[in-house]
Amino acid sequence: MKAKVLVVGCTGQTGSLIVEQLENNNLVDVRYCSRRQEQVNRWQSEGKDAVYLDLNEPRTFGIALAGIDRLFILTGYTVDMLLQSKTLTDAAVKAGVSHIVHWGIFANWDCTEGHFAWH
Repeated sequence: MKAKVLVVGCTGQTGSLIVEQLENNNLVDVRYCSRRQEQVNRWQSEGKDAVYLDLNEPRTFGIALAGIDRLFILTGYTVDMLLQSKTLTDAAVKAGVSHIVHWGIFANWDCTEGHFAWH
């Protein structure tokens, strides 16, 4: 049985490359998600497993996480990212997700670039 992977951030440059690699992996099935319903509809019309998920709306997490074994989270670098990542991770654990990858960033210890430094 294939593992089902939910990819958050799959419309961006990095996320789209992650999805491309996963789509070519015979061991997993990919579930796409977007906060834009028109994007979800487009994927669904292409036969993809796609759901609406808005990181600012935790009530959308349940349907997106149903049947998911693994989760890849890629969020924007904002103050909201902390709350978004925490609430989605908590929901994933409650839903029984067994493996979570959260894409972050590393910088030198003396970095002064704002969105890198507080990571």
